[in-house]
Amino acid sequence: MAAVTRGPAAQPDATLQPTRVLPDALVLRVLEPPEAEHLEIDLNTLRNFGTQEGIEIWSAVNALGSSCIIAIHRETEDVLGASCVPPGATTFVDTVRHGLPVGAAYRFTLRPDAVDVHLLVPDEGG
Repeated sequence: MAAVTRGPAAQPDATLQPTRVLPDALVLRVLEPPEAEHLEIDLNTLRNFGTQEGIEIWSAVNALGSSCIIAIHRETEDVLGASCVPPGATTFVDTVRHGLPVGAAYRFTLRPDAVDVHLLVPDEGG
C-alpha cells in the first residue's frame, strides 16, 4: 500500500451528516442478495449520510450485529466499497473515484452520528 500525506488522524476534509433520505429502488437492488449477499445487510437499518463527489454513503447493521458502511456510485449503479466490522471497531471504507489523482482514494469513517471524509493522496516521496 502506498504511503499517504494525510491520514485518518488528520482533520477530515469533510463531515457528512445523516439525512432523511430513504433507500430507493437502486440502493435496495445493489444491497440485497444476490448482489450483496456476503454483507448480510439488514435493509431496515439503512441510514443515508449524503453524497461526496458523487459517492453516496450509507450505514447499516448486518445479520451478525456488525456496523457497516457502504459507498454507492449512483451514476454507474455500483457499490464502490463496503465494510462491516464487529461493534466497537472502527468502521471505514476506502474508495477510488474517476478524476482523483493516481493512487488517491477517499476514506469514509463512520462515527455514531456522522461520517468523516479524508482524501488520501500518495506521498510525493513514495
